[in-house]
Amino acid sequence: MTFNVVEIFCSIEGEGKRAGVLAQFIRLAGCNLRCSYCDTKYAWDADCIDFTFKQLTIPQILASLREDVKAVTITGGEPLLAKNVEKLIASLIECGFVVNIETNGAVDLSPFQKVCNDGGKLFFTIDYKLPSSGMEPYMKKNNFLNLTEFDVIKYVVGSDEDVTAMLNTIQYFNKYYSECQKPMPQIYIGVVWGNFSAEKIVDIMKNNQSLINAHLQLQLHKFIWNPNQKGV
Repeated sequence: MTFNVVEIFCSIEGEGKRAGVLAQFIRLAGCNLRCSYCDTKYAWDADCIDFTFKQLTIPQILASLREDVKAVTITGGEPLLAKNVEKLIASLIECGFVVNIETNGAVDLSPFQKVCNDGGKLFFTIDYKLPSSGMEPYMKKNNFLNLTEFDVIKYVVGSDEDVTAMLNTIQYFNKYYSECQKPMPQIYIGVVWGNFSAEKIVDIMKNNQSLINAHLQLQLHKFIWNPNQKGV
C-alpha cells in the first residue's frame, strides 16, 4: 500500500483554526477540481514543471515526521481521493498526532468521519467553493450538514458575487444546525490572493449577523515567504 506524496514538511499553519501553530504537512497528489485561483497546481497538474511525487508506504510517511510536532495536516490537491487514505489517517491518530484534513467539498466525507469521532484527534477543514472558483456546482451539500463544532467550513472570496453566495449558504447552515439543535461548525473566511480586499471582508463581517462568530483568515505563509514558494 503506497501513497503518492508530493511533499512532507514542517512549518506553521498558514490559515485555519491552527494558524500560526507549528504543524507537519503531508501533501498528496491528485485533485478532482480545477479552481480558477488554484495555487497548488504542482500537486495535480502533470503539465506543471514542479509536478513530482514519491510513492511512500505508511511506515515511510511516519518515519518522515517529527515526533515532537503533534499537529499534522493532510492536504493536496484533494487528499481524500487517495486509495486507503483512511488507513493513513488512523495510523497517524494511533501514533498520537492530531490530524486536520483539508478537503475541497466535492468528496463524500462520511467514510472518513467514521475513522475517529473524537474532534480533538481528527477534524476537517472543508472548502465551500464559491462562484469565482468555477467549482461551486460540484459541492456535495450533505458534507456541510454533518459536521461538528471541531470542523471548519472555509470560504475563499474573490468577488462580490462570492460574498452573496457565501452569505446565503452560511444563513442556510445556521438555520439547519439551529433547527437540528447541533453545534455549528466554525466559519473561516479568506480572500483570493491579490483579487479581493480583506478590509472589505471585515466590513461585511461587521454588518452581517450571520458572521458574528466567523473568523477572517489570511494566508500567513504568503506574507512570510514568496507567495509561490513550496514547502512552507
